[in-house]
Amino acid sequence: MKKKFILPIIITPIAATAIIATACGDQSEAQKPSGWIPKEERVAQIKTVDLTSVKEEARSQKYVLITDKGDVHDKSFNQSSWEALNQLYDQTGAEVNFIQPSTENYTQAYNQALSQGYTVWILSGFTHSASLKSFIEQNYQTLVDRKIQIIGVDFSLTGANALSKQYPYFFGLLFKFDQSAWIVGYATAKYLAYKYPNDADKRIVASFAGGDNVGTTRFNTGFAKGVLAYNQDPKNTVKVKHQFPVPLDSGYETNEKMQTVITSVLSGQYGKTPTVVLPVAGPATGEVLNAYARSQANADKLVIGVDVDQSLSYPDKAGKFLTSITKNIAQAEYDIMTEILLSAKNSRENKFLVGHDKSKTFTLEGTFAQGWAGFTKSHLTNAADRAKMDQFLTDAENLFKSKSQAFVDYISDDSKATEGGQQSYTTVTDLLKAVTDLINQTNTTQQ
Repeated sequence: MKKKFILPIIITPIAATAIIATACGDQSEAQKPSGWIPKEERVAQIKTVDLTSVKEEARSQKYVLITDKGDVHDKSFNQSSWEALNQLYDQTGAEVNFIQPSTENYTQAYNQALSQGYTVWILSGFTHSASLKSFIEQNYQTLVDRKIQIIGVDFSLTGANALSKQYPYFFGLLFKFDQSAWIVGYATAKYLAYKYPNDADKRIVASFAGGDNVGTTRFNTGFAKGVLAYNQDPKNTVKVKHQFPVPLDSGYETNEKMQTVITSVLSGQYGKTPTVVLPVAGPATGEVLNAYARSQANADKLVIGVDVDQSLSYPDKAGKFLTSITKNIAQAEYDIMTEILLSAKNSRENKFLVGHDKSKTFTLEGTFAQGWAGFTKSHLTNAADRAKMDQFLTDAENLFKSKSQAFVDYISDDSKATEGGQQSYTTVTDLLKAVTDLINQTNTTQQ
């Protein structure tokens, strides 16, 4: 027997709304799409382009976001995706909507989007990849005939997910967030050296991940390589330690397994709770914060957020966030959606779809320089510490920008612990062990 899944979906007569918006110019609150987010409540910052020349083209499409079970007001990944469509609506009056599947049975959501005439789909999160591959294979001709444009956020249809036949209207958006993780790793080490110059036990960082996949672990590897770069700079005489092991199996759900990993990480390789922890496992950030709150001894312990500015999700604990390493999801979606519109009208030369073969699926891995990966300002409670961390982030960013392309490539190379290193590593765990060993070997100045 097949189980029936009920999808909580908000579908509104947005086509009519768009017509009213065009007539009125400045849309009133009542005319906004259901779930529209006021600008002052948005979590993403989007650099916009002039879309005056393609308003009609935008209004000829129907845009829908299909989340990964999450809510479009989660102040995180899904909200960022929805805000890109909000921005498109603000500029063009295009019809935008969202579907929030209550399970990972995404096929029903895809069928709904297809039956209701949505022509541009935004799929938020890598959990869509396998389901989408199967759906395209089974509905290939229908999708091609209708020219359904599908933008996959944080996944591609390559490798294990490659289609048997190229689907020319798929755009996979990936993020070189390991570059911003490197910047944050360097700045974090510099902050700990500034804050605790005479206390080596306080100069300890740690990280863990929900799973062993590059969409997750490059936060960990980029961060560790940034700490290593700080320690290996001879000007930096006060060194920092990085715990090992780095667990890569906490999962992405709050359960006993995740709690076990968190307890292990906070227990510390050196018998000391690390001062800064980078959790890369969804709700694990909140669980680490909860663990801190259970003991006054953790009053000075900090976290680093991922994906978005996670301090916004925990406003009562925002002062615990040293920074967040971000995937600028809203910017990436906006850039691709608008470039598709503009390039179709030859309104400008491509910036992101360079080399796009219109007969094949397309994947773009956006960089820090392109604005697709980044970091947030510090949210530390102490104003002086906050200002110092922001300065250290700027310093690390400038250092990153001065590096050669070979060094930038090394940051993303999961086989090399150092630039030009002779030894290659075949697993992320082995790589992290090598990097953390090098970090901890540089601790020649322990005060």
